[in-house]
Amino acid sequence: THGACPAGAGPSPKEDPVNPWPGLCGSGKGYDAFTSGFEFAFTTYPTTWDLEYFNNLINFDWQVHLGPGGRFQWKPIGIDAPTAPANDGRYPRRYIGALTSDIALTKDEAYMKLVKLYASDQKLFNSTWSHVWYKLTTRDMGPRTRCSNDDAPPPQWFQYPLPDPPARLANFEEVKQKLEEVLDDDTGEAIGMFTRLAWQCSSTFRSTDYLGGCNGARIRFSPQKDWAVNINVVSAIDTLEPIKEEFGESLSWADLIILAGNTALEKAGGKSLKFCGGRTDATEGKGSEHLHPKISGKFSDSLVQLKDSMVQLKDSIAILSLTQREFAALNGAGYSVGDLRDCDGLFCRRNSFQTAVANYERPYSTTSNLSNIFFLTLLSERWDKYTIPDTGKQMYKARGKDQLMLPTDFLFLLDPELLAIVQDFAADNDLFLSVVASAWTKLSNVDRFKGPTGNVCD
Repeated sequence: THGACPAGAGPSPKEDPVNPWPGLCGSGKGYDAFTSGFEFAFTTYPTTWDLEYFNNLINFDWQVHLGPGGRFQWKPIGIDAPTAPANDGRYPRRYIGALTSDIALTKDEAYMKLVKLYASDQKLFNSTWSHVWYKLTTRDMGPRTRCSNDDAPPPQWFQYPLPDPPARLANFEEVKQKLEEVLDDDTGEAIGMFTRLAWQCSSTFRSTDYLGGCNGARIRFSPQKDWAVNINVVSAIDTLEPIKEEFGESLSWADLIILAGNTALEKAGGKSLKFCGGRTDATEGKGSEHLHPKISGKFSDSLVQLKDSMVQLKDSIAILSLTQREFAALNGAGYSVGDLRDCDGLFCRRNSFQTAVANYERPYSTTSNLSNIFFLTLLSERWDKYTIPDTGKQMYKARGKDQLMLPTDFLFLLDPELLAIVQDFAADNDLFLSVVASAWTKLSNVDRFKGPTGNVCD
């Protein structure tokens, strides 16, 4: 390990796709190994599993020096300083070494306490290491239910395990009837409340580490319930409270929230939605700390940052495990049947952001009809930047009309792929309704894991 090979890396993948960047300094092995430039072994027996690393940190004084690879590294001081075999066996033994990050452990009281603890207890070190290694290699795999082997360890705290679902599930047809009664007695606002609650609950999902989603209904707890984008979702939860109390433990909040969203979409004119029950409820909000939705309508709309906003939008869609077409459909659904008041995020009627709504005036219709109106409006108007006077919220306003769009909405006009989707949905309302149904169901069930790739709802 002597730093970068002075003769160069050799032909690039474009020049030699079969054997790219082979290195031009010999065999690349042993003495000819060129890597980071740090050149030493950490212990006298580098292939032996022991506690020497910790004991060396305690028992020797260390001195920084410039290694053969041109990197600053540390070596022990003293005539009895330990040595290790050279990497290729052709040279005498060399002093062991350490990195600055290793020496830093000895300068901090808390870390030094751990160094001394592990230096004297092989059993403790073995146990701690096995747990840490399991965490490191599985933390991005999601909950224990995604493991394929029966002998995997039980659920760990960092997997944020959920309780078992109710032993006896509620009659979901009866629950749906109760929800329909609420919607029938309502003036139109419950449709927006229920669809938004279900969307905000489900859209925390991340395909990168399989955290989030509505299973567990953590939207009831901090930090989710305190996010600005979740303002007023408690009103929807309060509206559902009597139904939850009626069915008791047989009905989880997670199932109730999803079923309420389904029922509301159907009531608004959407296609029939399949419901897969059996979710469970978390007892706290841990695991949500870093799941704040990346897409809430607040992307920058400056010309300088527009390209970055588009990249972030598409990346966020992918993390949700949705296609761009699926996300566009759900965004359009939020526009047409979203919440009506005290709202933030994508499942809000855009004109509800006008200040008059805060004073309980309604300069817009409360009729909830799921349709492709978002795409028709987006294409038929010319849009100018607009700032809501009293709140400072940045939006787009149709020229000469009182119609508003979020910056996220406007991005659909600026990208060829997204614009093609907008045009498809604007031309075919039935296509739009079909994609809404499939995308909504997909996102509602995306966290119902069964093994590494399966889903209990399939």
